[in-house]
Amino acid sequence: QELLDRAANLLKVSYSEVPNRIEALINERRKLEKELMAARRAQVGSGSGGNNASLVKNIGETKFIGRVLDDVPARELKGLIDEFKNQINSGVVALVTKNEGKVSIAVGVTEDLLKKFNAVKLVQTGSKEVGGKGGGGRPDMAQAGGPDVSKMNQAITSIEELILKQK
Repeated sequence: QELLDRAANLLKVSYSEVPNRIEALINERRKLEKELMAARRAQVGSGSGGNNASLVKNIGETKFIGRVLDDVPARELKGLIDEFKNQINSGVVALVTKNEGKVSIAVGVTEDLLKKFNAVKLVQTGSKEVGGKGGGGRPDMAQAGGPDVSKMNQAITSIEELILKQK
């Protein structure tokens, strides 16, 4: 009863309206999270239909997108990687972000290059740069992290260097 009193008071509704108000707030939060994710994607430059030719770098014959991002939650990196992979059709994508004081790295390799490159090995190389101890995933998508936010650019550079060695 005390909890219901607090909820009704906090939500400024009657007891009978508490469940509906909570449901409305949850739905509103989900909607706002989707809008925020879409805004982040647009800011990163991976929004659907975007022209990201300026983000693509050629390492030998391999297309590469490497970006250092700010305040993108690690859970959103895989979706961004997939969007970039779809846009370049063939290549490697590496994204590094700082969120809540930690570094997260995600690497994706398009299907056609899996005999040449392994996302797990690439992400582990980046992870070492930021003080991480590994990383994991699948050959086409892997994630890692580390504590050293000052070396996020070096993580991208080390991934580029490994691609150059393996070309």
